[in-house]
Amino acid sequence: MSEEDLPETVTLLKGPHQNTVYLIGTAHFSEESERDVIQTIQKVKPDVIVLELCASRRHVLSMDKETLLKEASELTIAKIRMIIKSNGTVPGLLHIVLLWLSAHITKQLGMAPGGEFRAAVVAANELENECRIILGDRPINITISRALAALNWWQRLKLLISAVTSSREGISKEEVERCKKSDVLDDLLLEAAKSMPQFTHVLLNERDEYLSTSIAKASSIANGSIVAVVGIGHVKGIVKNWLKYDDCSHLLSIPTRESSLLSKTLKWTLYLSSIAAVIFTVKRVVNGKKIFN
Repeated sequence: MSEEDLPETVTLLKGPHQNTVYLIGTAHFSEESERDVIQTIQKVKPDVIVLELCASRRHVLSMDKETLLKEASELTIAKIRMIIKSNGTVPGLLHIVLLWLSAHITKQLGMAPGGEFRAAVVAANELENECRIILGDRPINITISRALAALNWWQRLKLLISAVTSSREGISKEEVERCKKSDVLDDLLLEAAKSMPQFTHVLLNERDEYLSTSIAKASSIANGSIVAVVGIGHVKGIVKNWLKYDDCSHLLSIPTRESSLLSKTLKWTLYLSSIAAVIFTVKRVVNGKKIFN
């Protein structure tokens, strides 16, 4: 099959055993991306499909607008404490912020993110041949933890507050169009961390390497062709890293920081004093809707 027969969002790569990888660059709030994914899978009839998801985000495959909005609106203080206890203070708060922002954007656009992944699963189930689905992204908790570990405690607070306030006033028509052309949540974090290149490196460059290696591994075990569905912002990096690495275990460790007693005291004082302000600000993201019981 030639590249001319496929959507222009598809990039062809040769796998380790010379089988073909059809890399589809998508936007997470785009019906056009969903059509591109369905069309490619129907034409290619792949043996394996790799999705830019990790196991903890598998729920995206069964998510709809109503479910996402309900999940965001039913967050209680108890649930927030559980998330923070499981992930740590700042990673937990950032996780909550991302959930609220995703719900906020969903409400503005009228559709839930990840439609291209759900479309891939539906298209795969309609194939006559058996097609295996592989979740190829790095665990989101590791990505967030590594990204935050690259920052000092003051930068972490700045990032958290910037991420919260970036969308509290609503989304313009121009921003709606931008949401349809990229991974909006990644964009929001990258914008919030624009003066923190070490954060950007972990969020974008490391995941490019991880996704590239995951797709190559899937290609090596496939009997036929492979379709990989990723955010369009990762395509260039995946191509750049293609077949360069056999292993990406070094991207799964979480660095630790040594802190003095004074540093720890100041850090936790600022963390705890900021939690109330952050949560108060985030409540406005849901346009005044009650989110606490």
